[in-house]
Amino acid sequence: MNKTSLVKVLLSGIILILLLMACRPKPPRGYVNNFERFVERVEKNASSCSEEQWERNDKQFRGFIERYKTEKQKLSPEENKKIGRLMARYAKAKLRSGIIIDAFKEIKGWFDCFVGFKEEISDYKSIIQGFVDGIEDSIDEYPVLKYLYNEFKKYLENN
Repeated sequence: MNKTSLVKVLLSGIILILLLMACRPKPPRGYVNNFERFVERVEKNASSCSEEQWERNDKQFRGFIERYKTEKQKLSPEENKKIGRLMARYAKAKLRSGIIIDAFKEIKGWFDCFVGFKEEISDYKSIIQGFVDGIEDSIDEYPVLKYLYNEFKKYLENN
């Protein structure tokens, strides 16, 4: 094989690899990243949000939770944990703002959205583990988080 033929074969191989990489399905990083950016924005502005802004935030938050239904198949266990941690960060931001009147009811409602996913228990457990990890540093500050932390830890130990 001469030098020109070898170069053509190598270039063809590189082009083929690049084409295959471009055609592979991409994970839903956009969903997780968009959720994270949303939570970061909420954390940054939590202390100055009006009740109306919190209503808009809550609507957007519920949208992310609902979207999970279509994205869950594409998420890794670590990304599922991250969803739980993002939920915890959102809960803490809202608690710090003083807006939540019945925090237990509201946070429990978020997890009720996942009830249909219990058949994929590893996904559900990853989300709960992420939430538990995310609230662990605040359980002494907010009694409702301490209660949820203990309940979710029991769930994780028994399932």
